[in-house]
Amino acid sequence: LVVSTSRENTPRGAAIRAQSSLGWYNFLDGFIAREWRQMQHLYYEATKSRRSSLRWTSLLIRQCWVSTHMLMQARTKALEGDESELTEELEHELTTTVRQHFTRGPERMSRKLTRHLFKGSAERLISKGTGMQRQWLSHMIEARERQLRISGASADHTSLRAERELLKRWLQLRSPKRRWKQHEDN
Repeated sequence: LVVSTSRENTPRGAAIRAQSSLGWYNFLDGFIAREWRQMQHLYYEATKSRRSSLRWTSLLIRQCWVSTHMLMQARTKALEGDESELTEELEHELTTTVRQHFTRGPERMSRKLTRHLFKGSAERLISKGTGMQRQWLSHMIEARERQLRISGASADHTSLRAERELLKRWLQLRSPKRRWKQHEDN
């Protein structure tokens, strides 16, 4: 359709050719060729309409933005929906790890370092959502590693390696770059 109508020697053909030179992705971003407005102006004159081609153009740009936004929302929702099983599994693992660290307690760590980490209960922390749990676990790992360094033990302690791997997997799952890459591969 675009090829046949762009060869027309009409305002519509001129608009299509001009937009093709600007790019159709630019059209979706609201960067439209001037010829669209000129085409609409000619139409309004021919039909003796009192409508404004400038207003029509601004509404067209707005509609392009709205449509693009809706497409991106639908795409994001579809991409996240594909990972729901994996997300549930990681959320369960994260919750289990948080409970284990609460059960383990501060052990030989400095009260000064861990006082804020053990305020409240594990259930209270879990009720605040996965973002808060990840942040808490990250601080917990940091505090335990700091204690290991202070005590002279190896900072690459095996019990912390599992938690670091869990956080790494979670962050990779949530990375927008990874989601786009996975979608492009399919």
